[in-house]
Amino acid sequence: MATKLKKRKPWVTFSFFAAAVSMLFVCISVFIGMRNNNTIVLDFKDKWEYKNAVGNVLYNCYSLALDQPLEKPGEDGTAVLYPSQTKYLDNEGDNIAYYIAAGNYLPVATNTDFRDSDAFLNEITNSGLYEHIILLKGDQILQETKITLLGGFAHEGKLSDSDYYRLFSPYTSRLIESGRADQISVYLAVKSGDRLSNSKSNLSAIYNAYSWWYSQMVVLVLLAGVAAASIIILLVTIIKHKSLSMANAVIVRLMGKLWFEVKLVLTGFALLGGIYFADCVFWADWDVVFLFIPCFWWCWFVLLDIIYNKKRFFTNNIVYSLIKFMRSLENKHDFLERMKRRFVVLIVTEFVMVVLSVILLFIGRIGWIFSLLWIALGIYLLLRYMKEYNRNMDEFGLIIDYVEQIKSGTVTEPLILPQEDDFAPLAANLSDIHSGISLAVEEQVRSEKMKVELITNVSHDLKTPLTSIINYVDLLSAEDLKPDFANDYVKILAQKANRLKNLVQDLFEVSKANSRTIDMNLEQLDIVALVEQTVAEMDERVDIAGVEVKTQFSSQQMFVVADGKKLHRVFENLLGNALKYSLAGTRVYITVHQKQGVAEVTFKNVASYEMTFTAEDIVERFQRGDASRTTEGSGLGLAIAKSFVELNGGTLSIELDGDLFKAIIRLPVSTNSPAPIPVDVEDPVHEKIYDEPSALPDAIEQNTQQDSLQTTC
Repeated sequence: MATKLKKRKPWVTFSFFAAAVSMLFVCISVFIGMRNNNTIVLDFKDKWEYKNAVGNVLYNCYSLALDQPLEKPGEDGTAVLYPSQTKYLDNEGDNIAYYIAAGNYLPVATNTDFRDSDAFLNEITNSGLYEHIILLKGDQILQETKITLLGGFAHEGKLSDSDYYRLFSPYTSRLIESGRADQISVYLAVKSGDRLSNSKSNLSAIYNAYSWWYSQMVVLVLLAGVAAASIIILLVTIIKHKSLSMANAVIVRLMGKLWFEVKLVLTGFALLGGIYFADCVFWADWDVVFLFIPCFWWCWFVLLDIIYNKKRFFTNNIVYSLIKFMRSLENKHDFLERMKRRFVVLIVTEFVMVVLSVILLFIGRIGWIFSLLWIALGIYLLLRYMKEYNRNMDEFGLIIDYVEQIKSGTVTEPLILPQEDDFAPLAANLSDIHSGISLAVEEQVRSEKMKVELITNVSHDLKTPLTSIINYVDLLSAEDLKPDFANDYVKILAQKANRLKNLVQDLFEVSKANSRTIDMNLEQLDIVALVEQTVAEMDERVDIAGVEVKTQFSSQQMFVVADGKKLHRVFENLLGNALKYSLAGTRVYITVHQKQGVAEVTFKNVASYEMTFTAEDIVERFQRGDASRTTEGSGLGLAIAKSFVELNGGTLSIELDGDLFKAIIRLPVSTNSPAPIPVDVEDPVHEKIYDEPSALPDAIEQNTQQDSLQTTC
């Protein structure tokens, strides 16, 4: 499921979905604002900025003509003009061509070389440079020709009724309406948009109007492209509805953690923001569109929350959470409930005191005195709580120490706390637990002692008649009995009597080892030599078993502190088991290595049967690898070996790997032992194969007290 979720990448899908919706929303909002502001026009000559620019030009033309001394023409027959009177017209440069005439005189002003109105009109009409031509006389628009993307059209009417007239000054307007301008003729021509220039330091109003319109058209085209891309992305994300549903599920889970009151307040602000945004869009104020996007998505998330969570949308509120919190303070343990309630009461009290202290600061001249009193009271309550908390922590520390004493078995007396303390019941329960454990341990010790005594007594009682049986069997073995098969019966009796003797002896030793009442004679000894000695002593059994024993030593000497007799018994038991249960024709490996200050002796062999037991079960008493019990043995060999190794301060572990049986003995290396003698460099693993008794080194041919160590597994 996690791989499938990663493959679908729901958050990537939702990110594209949110981006597409947001950008589409921005495009639509900007388009609506531009439409309401009459920004979207196919020709820049229909924009109010252009009409204002043309109106300003006409106003300056009339002002120029009305302000001239018409009875006093210049030397060349034209009116006398001052530079300041043509400044605004000069700002337009060659974007316009104008011709102003008054009465029967030559032109008052013109930016062309023509001194005749007919020649002027003929030139601007036939040149193809101008798309907007206006002919005025007094208050009349004789002709207005305009070429747009939809074609050309002509217009006639009164100047005072046109859009250009609103920029005329009241003084000029009164002169025109009074008839003073009836003798004035104004001819104006404006170039097409692609021929306009801004050569007058960005002072051409007509060029600025065209430039503004052009930039808005570019924005409109870009908005259309972004809107188209957003629609495509939106359709793709809708197709990926499963990934989108996964993202919605995560959003709903997060929204479900918020209180209903918080969502209600934020939703109210979001709706108010939406209303304000709608008003701003109507008035073409687009800056707030990016602030409205969070409001929109918040409402979207709330809608998803209502659809998916349903009733839980309303039930997860502050009141319900407060009730749930108060219930969480309830506890079946009285001291825990008291501690929780104290903390909550402290927090609420301190909050109320802080609020009251702030309020008192603004009440009268002595309000700060009461505020200080409240602050002092709050500090006192906080110190009182800290003192109580420290006392509880000290009591809890005593309980932890008492538990550690119980764990280590060093408890001398029960833990008693004052009855008014919160942890007094817990201390009493721990004391009762310790008393119960002590009684159980005493009972267990008494039971083990009785068991050891019983086994010792039984073993002792069995030894006397068993010794007599063995002695009489020996006497019978020395006689030549008739009939002949009676001698065979005696041999069988001798074998079974010896087996019973060994069983009694093993049972006696394992009981003493488990009760740790056995005497230990610890001394420093060479464990390598002891292994070699054990192998050499059991050479005859190796030949009978039909297996080959190989030893591998990392050094010629390795000293440990142990009881030699007990450790010899361990090696003898492990090797005896290996010989008894190994597959014929295989090898038994005995290795001795030192690892991090520990001597490790390993016995490995391949079993001749299927090992159905576990490593833990085989070291228990009376457990045998041969479940059918067709071979001799008491089932106590590994149990005795494990007990003896532990009495020597080591460990015995069993590892099973298919048919491979491995017994590993670990003993700490003696710190006072001499340095180990390294083996030959050319043969890093010291290996010996024992095929005959002569292989035993002379150094370890010692008196081993064979009779005291002899046993069977």
